Amino acid sequence: MKILMITPAFPPIGGSHMQRMLNFANALSKNGVELHVLACKPSEGYPNIDAKSKKLIDKNIKVYYVPEGFLHRKVRNKNEEISTEIATNNYSIKVEILKKLNKIKKSLLIPDTMVDWYWSVIDFEKKNSLVNKIKPDAILSCSMPNTSHLIGYKLSKKYNIDLIMDYGDPWAYEISVKRGKIRFKLEYKLEKKILNHSILSFVATEATKQLYIDKYKLNSDKVQVAMMGYYKDDSYQNNEKKEPESKNSTLSLNYGGALNPIHRNPIPFLKAVSKVDKNEKIACNFRVDNISELSEVSSKLSIEDRVTINEFVPFTEFINESKKYDILVLFGNSSPMQISGKVFNYMATGKRIFYIKNMDSAVSDPTEEILKKYKNVTISENTVDEILEQLNKLILEKKNRQITQIYSNEIDEYSWENQGLVFYKGIKKILLERNIT
Repeated sequence: MKILMITPAFPPIGGSHMQRMLNFANALSKNGVELHVLACKPSEGYPNIDAKSKKLIDKNIKVYYVPEGFLHRKVRNKNEEISTEIATNNYSIKVEILKKLNKIKKSLLIPDTMVDWYWSVIDFEKKNSLVNKIKPDAILSCSMPNTSHLIGYKLSKKYNIDLIMDYGDPWAYEISVKRGKIRFKLEYKLEKKILNHSILSFVATEATKQLYIDKYKLNSDKVQVAMMGYYKDDSYQNNEKKEPESKNSTLSLNYGGALNPIHRNPIPFLKAVSKVDKNEKIACNFRVDNISELSEVSSKLSIEDRVTINEFVPFTEFINESKKYDILVLFGNSSPMQISGKVFNYMATGKRIFYIKNMDSAVSDPTEEILKKYKNVTISENTVDEILEQLNKLILEKKNRQITQIYSNEIDEYSWENQGLVFYKGIKKILLERNIT
């Protein structure tokens, strides 16, 4: 069985979606699939690089790196020029120009800001006769970004090869992207066309599966769920409970990831930290994409002594860093269509998770359901008063040495090993039905 996988989210590009693509690719390869990957070659200045992740790619996978599109590189270079001026001119009006450039890019480029990579890949494939050389049994397009599906559809139609799709997040129904009625109709029709052409789609949650069945009138067997996952490292022991080792009285909390205010709003948390009694010891570390904005809020609240804001680090480094903290903070999504990849990585550490919900109470929250299986969790609504109440309880638990590290076999189903197997079996089944072995 040969598969051509299309995904920009592949090592050395970092991020939680890269982890999904890397682990699913490895699962396919380790189960005997001859896998070829069309991946993105990041240009200088790419904002999220995890160079060490390349070492995790299964040795039998063949990767073809295609440079980013011209427009993407050009806009980033412009952003870097402006960022330099910002650094030397005390956050001048150029900050607003940088924000507007990003907003314009997101609002005008369909389906996403990686659309210029489409032409790079199509040109690369044509020049190298890649599909004719590989002769894949299926093409696997993986988002985010959704540009991957445009590429997969184009090559599938051109060479009459079955298309399989994998979604990290929904496409037209992704709520964090602002779409007017015209743009939504355009993307909906485009997505529906590709979905109807494909033979199988994977999504990350049951809620997304039901959405696609309802909105796109798909047969239930044409949409399957393959969730995000976590690594079981050498220190993981099922049902093991570890008492706190440190007698340090400071409650330490860690968070790392993007903070899209539509999905994850950290402001109530920061305000709650500012209201914690000044005699209490609390230290919060944030590794985020919007450092300047969060630093400004921290400064206004006069909590710089309690909150440290830093840039992203590679995945492995972040996980190792997280193991040194008492509490791992998780800001929930506002939609049941998405489950943050961090929830799985956090659970693998055995650490206490402080889950701050961002979803209407009337909606079933899939992240909360998963964390209830994990059990070592504190849950709060995203309001200042409730977060403050839970922080005070955690401070008391810290003093009483009640914050423990617990490993549970209740979450085994979410390991990358098991989710990768779900992914492989789904693809194998649909291809066997089409007499492809």
